[in-house]
Amino acid sequence: PGILRHELGFAGVIYTDSLSMQAIEDRYGHGVAAVRCKLAGVDMLEANEPIAHQLTRFHALATALDEGRIPAEVFAATNARLDALRARYGITGNVPPLDAPDPAWESDAVRIAAHTIVALPEGEFEPLPVDTTIGFIDFQRLRSSEAEDPFNRAGVFRQAAEAMFPHARVVALGHEPGATDVQRAIAMAGEIDALVVMTRDATDNTDQVDIASQAIAATPSGARVIHVALRGPYDRGLLGPVEATILTFGDPAVTLRALPAVLAGERPLAATMPVALA
Repeated sequence: PGILRHELGFAGVIYTDSLSMQAIEDRYGHGVAAVRCKLAGVDMLEANEPIAHQLTRFHALATALDEGRIPAEVFAATNARLDALRARYGITGNVPPLDAPDPAWESDAVRIAAHTIVALPEGEFEPLPVDTTIGFIDFQRLRSSEAEDPFNRAGVFRQAAEAMFPHARVVALGHEPGATDVQRAIAMAGEIDALVVMTRDATDNTDQVDIASQAIAATPSGARVIHVALRGPYDRGLLGPVEATILTFGDPAVTLRALPAVLAGERPLAATMPVALA
């Protein structure tokens, strides 16, 4: 803070990045890192780790205050800066009730999300009829922290898929799926007319490729196979020859709601590739 406060004259609130990063967590631990941050002049310590670790941080700070290792003036100065920040932007604890959002906003958001989805080869994707017996294998991905927009991705997609395709069958597989779930996915693949495999960073999670390959091998002769890469586009090609690869460039809720409509041709494919893929 010597540079920020004295050389640059910054009088505002100083925040940390995540203190759960492995280099910090392994070297210092939650309590020591928190104390060192406060002694360095930080105001706000980012809290995106489990509550037990946040409590470790809290108790470490309280103990350091009681023992005089962190002067009370440090916390008082933080409170003053936070009060000034709240006053500047009119932030209070008395938040008035918010009006219900316009229902049209969600429709607009889904429409916009659909316009970010690409199908390869471009211009050749044939939509899936809504009466198709279609199976979805939805690979989930371990999130490094709860800061990564936590929501029920599997449930959001399942609801949208079943609303669009009455005969849809969805099997969501966790980051480390058990043998029973894997066998259920493979068995399902043998009973459908079209299989949609939804990977998430399969370049780093190779079990997705192994399981998907088994499922694809189990599909009936003539079944359509489509690969959806839900995060990075670099999963393309990992599943071998498929009819089409759909790239969404991310898996927020609005994209998961838009995807079934794109697969059914209810929403047009209007995007083009923003990056070149080998």
